[in-house]
Parts: sequence; C-alpha cells; structure tokens
Amino acid sequence: MLAAPVNDRARTYAAELLGTFILVLGGTTGVVAAGRAHAPILVVVPFAFGFALLAGLYAFGEVSGGHFNPAVSLAMYLDRRLPACELAGYWPAQFAGGSSRPSRCWSRRHATR
Repeated sequence: MLAAPVNDRARTYAAELLGTFILVLGGTTGVVAAGRAHAPILVVVPFAFGFALLAGLYAFGEVSGGHFNPAVSLAMYLDRRLPACELAGYWPAQFAGGSSRPSRCWSRRHATR
C-alpha cells in the first residue's frame, strides 16, 4: 500500500479526531441526559452512541474511513488493512478526540449534585 501525502494524512487524522469527539460527545451527553431525566439508560445510551456514530460517519467517513475507535483501528491493523505508520497517526488523534469531552461532561454532572 502506498503512503498518502502529508496533507491527506493530516486531513485523515483531523477527521478521526473530530469523529471520535462527536462519538464521545454524543454518547456521554446521552448518559448524562438519561440520568437527569430518569429515562431508561439501557434504551437511551445505545441510541445516543449510535446516532453520534452515524453523524460522525456521515461527516467524516469518506475522509478517514470512520474508525473513531482505537480498537477498530487495531483490528484493521491486525487484519493488514491499515499500515503501522498510519496506525501511529490514528491512535493519537482518536485518544485526543475521545479524552477531551468525557472529562468535562463527567465533571459537570458531578458538580451539580
């Protein structure tokens, strides 16, 4: 597999960062909203994560492949569909996108109790 140009890689990693951010933002917001509204968590949270993933895939799936999860990127690498040099770029983007939102959402939820 040929390596992508630097601009394409940066665009791909930015799409992964933003897609992971949308996934975690939607999912954690669903958790907090279900808790506050006393809604059935086993119904609300899967739909929240599903719709967030759908939004991320529609927005960035064509650019990055729509992994949005380090485990999916690892599976793609182990199946030899993702080179190691790209995995090394996907993971930091995904970890940065995923870790930026949940801590804020969790701290706001516990600060209002």
